[in-house]
Amino acid sequence: MSAGRSSAQYKITAPDPARYEFDVAVTAPAAVDIGVSIRTWYGAIFPSILDSTHDPGCRTRGSQVDCFEQFPLLPAQQAGSWTVIAAKPSGPAATVRIVITFAKP
Repeated sequence: MSAGRSSAQYKITAPDPARYEFDVAVTAPAAVDIGVSIRTWYGAIFPSILDSTHDPGCRTRGSQVDCFEQFPLLPAQQAGSWTVIAAKPSGPAATVRIVITFAKP
């Protein structure tokens, strides 16, 4: 992500969220604040996937911060193309790693 206010997005193919739980892991420089949301192909938005890499649940290790969030089955949602969006309100350029893992419970 570039310096200052910036965002990045990429598409994933989500399996049926009524049958698969998912985890989101984010690794970013501790010096920046990153938020992550997901937008589905049919218009649903999950704004609170990760509000901030400065949340108390995130762990800082040296110059990096690691965040991990678990999400239960989502029967009201649908499979298909989802867009993952990372947003940074300010700060230096940053490389952010987001891993989303779907698994059957």
